[in-house]
Amino acid sequence: MLTGKNIQLRYLEQSDLEFLYDVENDEKLWVYGSERQHFSKETLSDYILNAKQDIEISKQVRFVISYKGKAVGMIDLYDYNDQSSGIGVIVMQDYQKKGFAKESLSLLTDYAFSNLKLKKLFCSITPNNIASIKLFTSFGFKLKSTIKGINYYIFTQ
Repeated sequence: MLTGKNIQLRYLEQSDLEFLYDVENDEKLWVYGSERQHFSKETLSDYILNAKQDIEISKQVRFVISYKGKAVGMIDLYDYNDQSSGIGVIVMQDYQKKGFAKESLSLLTDYAFSNLKLKKLFCSITPNNIASIKLFTSFGFKLKSTIKGINYYIFTQ
């Protein structure tokens, strides 16, 4: 668990199944991620069971953003290798603009560079996702390229 001033980042638990199901199957959110399919509760339950698998094996890790014990979003490291990883964050609409995404990004970035010894983080953002662009660029991510309408950003320490 990673603890910040206002939030905690914790591993997925079985009690997060409904939250995960709602997020993963919300078609309005698909434009922000790479998956564009519905997931069954059984599939997501299996995913939760394997979510604590070492990042060296799974090549990804997902944390729940918890505020006062309530799941308010998720943040991931994905496409992990010993040098770099992708990073993505989503905060539910009712909890946006409260600094939770930035605090989560700070906690996970510190973890990635300090604990995992990564040299680079990257993210991909559609140009119309102004809030995410502002979040990542305010944190120091730099636009590297635009390919097929997707902006690719990198952050090095």
